[in-house]
Parts: sequence; C-alpha cells; structure tokens
Amino acid sequence: MKHARPLVLLALFGCGAASPGAGIPSTPAAPPAARTSLTQPAATAPVPATPAIAMTPKQLLEKLFTEPHADPAWFQPAFLKAVPIAKLEEITQQVLAASGRLRAVHETADARTYEVTFERGTWDATIVLADGTIETLFVRPGTTAAKTLDEAVAPLRALPGKVGFTIIAEGKTLAHEKEGDALAVGSAFKLAVLVELRDRIEKQKKLAWERVVPLDPKAISLPSGILQAWPVATPMTVQTLASLMISISDNTATDALIRLLGRGSLAHHGSSQFRPFLTTADMFRLKSKGNEALLDRFRKASPGQRTTMLDDLEKVPLPRAEDYPKGVTALDVEWFFSPLELCALMSKVRDLPLMGINPGVARKTDWDRIAYKGGSEPGVISMTTWVMKGAKSTCVSATWNDDKPLSETTFTTAYSGVLAFLAKSREPT
Repeated sequence: MKHARPLVLLALFGCGAASPGAGIPSTPAAPPAARTSLTQPAATAPVPATPAIAMTPKQLLEKLFTEPHADPAWFQPAFLKAVPIAKLEEITQQVLAASGRLRAVHETADARTYEVTFERGTWDATIVLADGTIETLFVRPGTTAAKTLDEAVAPLRALPGKVGFTIIAEGKTLAHEKEGDALAVGSAFKLAVLVELRDRIEKQKKLAWERVVPLDPKAISLPSGILQAWPVATPMTVQTLASLMISISDNTATDALIRLLGRGSLAHHGSSQFRPFLTTADMFRLKSKGNEALLDRFRKASPGQRTTMLDDLEKVPLPRAEDYPKGVTALDVEWFFSPLELCALMSKVRDLPLMGINPGVARKTDWDRIAYKGGSEPGVISMTTWVMKGAKSTCVSATWNDDKPLSETTFTTAYSGVLAFLAKSREPT
C-alpha cells in the first residue's frame, strides 16, 4: 500500500492519493493519488548531472518524449536522487506505448502547466525549472481521443492476465467485463472497513466519529501511511483514522479500525475465496522474506486453522519494509472483491466528505463531486471512482491481476481514458 513519495518523485500515480496519474510531486512525502500499494520503493543514489543547456519547459517536455534517452543535464540533482534516469525512461516509454507518439506541447493559462498531446490522448504536465533544469515534474492523463465508450474501454479489455471492470450510471450498466468475478484488490478492501465503521456509528450507534481512541500498539503496520512512526497510545479520533485510511491508505490506521470493529465483523464482506479477513500487518508478516514456511502452512490451512494461526501471527515480529517481496507473491493471500462489489461498497460511503480528499485519477475540473479508493501490490492494481456531474452519477471500478509485473502507466492511462470520455460525453451540447 504505497502512498507517500520522496522529494521530486516521478510517480505514475501520485498515489496515495494522491494525486493522480503519472507524476513527480515536489512536496516531501506528498501522498500519491492514483492508487495504493503494499510497499514503497526506496530512493536511489543521485546521478551526477552534466552542465545544463538552457531550454524552456516546453522544449524540455518535447525532448523528454521524443529523444531516445534522457540526459541527466536536464534535471536537478535532487530530482535524479529520487528518480534515476533508468526509471524515468521506463515511465516515459510506458506513456508513449499507451498514448502513441508525441504530437504537440501547448502552454496553458498556468505558466507551470502544459498540455502534452499524443496520438491517442492528452496528458497534463506540471513542470518547474531551477537554474534551467527540471526541479519538479508531474504528468498525469488528461483527455482521451476515444469517440465511443467501446473505444474508451478497449485498452482495459486488452490488458493481459485477469481483468474485471464495470461502469454503472444511475443504476444502468454502460460497459463491463467479468464484473462479477472476485479479484485481488489490495488496499481497495479498505472500503469494506469504512462501510462497516459507518454502520457501527450511524445504524448501531455503538461508535461515534468523534470518539477518541489511543493508537493501539498491536495495530502498528508498515507503510503506506504515517501512523506507523507515531508514538503508541497517541489519542486519535475515529474520524481521523478513517480519513487517513482512505486518503493516504494508511495501513496502521486501517489495522487500528479493524481491531476496533473486530475482525469477525468484516467476514461477510468480499468473496469467500479467502477467509479470515486479514489486516495489513497479517499480509506483511505472511509474505515477507524468511516467513515462507509460515505462508505455505497458512495457504494450506482450513479457514478455522487460519484464524488460530492469525492469533499466533501477532507474536511474529513485524518485518522491515525492504523484506516485503518486490515480485508477485501468493496472490491467493489477499482481499477479494468483484468490480460490482466495489461499486456497491462505494455507494454506501461516497457521500462522506473524507471520500473526496484523494480524487485518484479523476480530474477535479471535470466533475462536481468525486469519491475514490484504489489499491495495489505486486501483481495487483484496482481503482474505484464515483463521480457526479449535475444530477447524474457514475461508478467506474476496474481491477487487474497478473502473475507478472504490471505496468502502472498502462493501467492508469486506460482507466483515466474511461473517466475522461465519460466527462466529455456529459458536457452540454
């Protein structure tokens, strides 16, 4: 559940929220917006830059998407410390593969923002220079060239592995692909925690948003998030825990709420493909290096045996973040929801103000209201967005699973293209 990013990082998802899309936020620990993942990559060593050549932001963007290789001289050392040239080129090539060749770069009314137009759509780029070199760069999908909804969803249908999605507007399904199939969804499962929490507060009257609870030491997990570094017993309101869980996919906030609600209260949510309901710390412990034998026993155990194992699992030390595997590992040990189930969960919490803190990849200028939750880990990407324009509302939920590494850019571009088409198609004629 990756969220925060280092200084000037090129992130496909500004994820934690962060902001959407592929991007390089310039704010330290800015929550990325488009998705949430289980792990967070470490920053790499800086690459020495050669003397800078004076260019405008427009020229630098043109070179970035046309030259075969990026030149370290185009970037500030702090940028290259966060995003090595190899990673930058990997992402730009993914953008080109998803959107086609560069056609033009246009300035907007904002001096730092540009429209970067490709053969199959337009991306929004925010670029800031210091001493003639790139200090900040944030790139995210903007508009789409699709003329029909079938064209807009075609990139989702074309993804390898297992893909499911649904688009529901005012109760009517506009497009779908295996919408009822349960897939691993990563941090998107946190929608179920929020639904159960709201029910406990508003229907059962057993909790309150303003209730203060001390940070439970047994709830401490790994990033994404910030609470794992806070002192245990720190007083937190339920509202704060829920807001952090959704907006930056804080894993410790999530596990604190699961402990507050009780694991058993969440058992009816999602697919019966996997029981019992895991905390994020459960996932980290089971899949981390050195715990392979434990993972194997857990996978072979019955649901009842797994419940007993989870009680004992709390005694296993929480691993270091770097011990969580970078590759796809045991996708059967996860949280499973279908796109239909995710939209159903979203419908129960979409009106909560905290759901709009992180808009994901939806552009705020396109919609009157947005609610979003995403999730990811190696082999898993999932996004669910509810949007409203005027009196009409739409839910778009899509999940991609594969036993091979996934291209975040490819998925984000495809998903953003659907939202962009829906926004365009709703404009007054």
